Amino acid sequence: MDGNGATKSLRAIFRSIPRSNLLYWGLASLISVIGALLTLPGVVYTEISSFELAMRTINVVAYAFTLSIPFLIGASVLLTTEDSHKSFVDLSMSGTTHRGMYTSCFILLLMLCSSFTVLLTVGSFILSQLASSLFMLQYILGTAIAAILMTVLLCPMGVLLAVVFDDWKTSTGFGCGLFLAVAFTTGMPSSPARYTELVFLGPAQYFRALAASLSGIEFPSALEMINHFGVYFTLESLIVPTIVIILLSVLSLWTSNRVFKQNIQVWCFDHDPWGSQHLDETQLTGQPPREMLERARTIKKKRKQLRRYAMAILVLGIFLIPTAGYGYTVYRETSDTTLLYQNQHSLPIGQWLYGEFSATRPQWPLSLMVRYEISVLDWNGCPDSLIRQHGCQMLTFEEFGTLNDTERWNAGYAMGSGLVNPETRDEGSYGVNLSNESSYMVWALRFVDSNWNITSGVLTFSISVYLQVFSPN
Repeated sequence: MDGNGATKSLRAIFRSIPRSNLLYWGLASLISVIGALLTLPGVVYTEISSFELAMRTINVVAYAFTLSIPFLIGASVLLTTEDSHKSFVDLSMSGTTHRGMYTSCFILLLMLCSSFTVLLTVGSFILSQLASSLFMLQYILGTAIAAILMTVLLCPMGVLLAVVFDDWKTSTGFGCGLFLAVAFTTGMPSSPARYTELVFLGPAQYFRALAASLSGIEFPSALEMINHFGVYFTLESLIVPTIVIILLSVLSLWTSNRVFKQNIQVWCFDHDPWGSQHLDETQLTGQPPREMLERARTIKKKRKQLRRYAMAILVLGIFLIPTAGYGYTVYRETSDTTLLYQNQHSLPIGQWLYGEFSATRPQWPLSLMVRYEISVLDWNGCPDSLIRQHGCQMLTFEEFGTLNDTERWNAGYAMGSGLVNPETRDEGSYGVNLSNESSYMVWALRFVDSNWNITSGVLTFSISVYLQVFSPN
């Protein structure tokens, strides 16, 4: 398609959009982030750091990519209304190719959504009180670039849903449900991800990480980054998610282009089933008009079936995703947990129970944690209030055995928690730090009275000690 043809197609499609539909798109897009805008600090309230303000502002823009309302409704306005169908039919009659019309629609959607996300970015940063910050322009530029890149990647998905369902209610409803399911899996903008392995496959979380990186935001510490994203990441961490999202976008472009070509046949016969016979038969499929009519009817029938199947899958997914997510979490915790010790004891007050294990330091930001579960079976005349003194340090079994109680206290076996009769359950956990890649460690515990003194009595209990790899999210 030459330049004049492209301009003609763009103008015709844009003119076919009722201004009321454009207003509806703008309001719906704004409403999708209005709640997030209200979370920005008021103009007078300034007791918050520039770093935190920048992250809150990026989170506001990220809500545009959570349900992806601007892309879903924007594609529907361009592709699923009666006015747009008639415009496509008229362009087909005038000899415009389906590829030319498809390209024009994509460019228009890209322009609309990019304008919205850029204006949202600029407006959010102005409202966030960063106007006096030296880094404001840097923040705006980095976030705006990230927003435009995400817009380019998400527009093909919006177009695909619009042309497949060819109904704005169905495509918007299904799309919102689909993107919401992804958000539940990968994390909402204002909360860390539950499944750290999948975090940056979600549009909202990917945008947040990209915007923070391009804006040059410096996190005060690795823990601060984990608090905001649920994981520690670098730009290299975004390479694989970028490839995956680009592949999905390219696949959406290729598929939606083919479906759009089929839709033109349906729209032509919907608007003029017999008068359209003067169309150049090779322009669409090369088939005679009667065969094209039959094919259009077949496409419409299959499209109705697809809508029913898609909605059934969406409803089923709403129920299955939380269950599957919980099952995956349990599986991940179980697979990362090692039983170190399990037994039943009658332990005199003040006597130590301890065991040795070897541990390897996990990759950052994963950490090690010792977890214990104690069930008291018989108090046997012990004091009604006990303290469980415990710890876990890099020692060998023999080294621990040579230490006296004071040396063990100084070595780090000085943590404690209370246990009061008639309680029968005592559970807890504590982190383990390794300065070396791997080391031998000793966990140990004993019971003393509420004043940390050794008294008489024998406590009968069962105990399980676990070593768990966990992510601090």
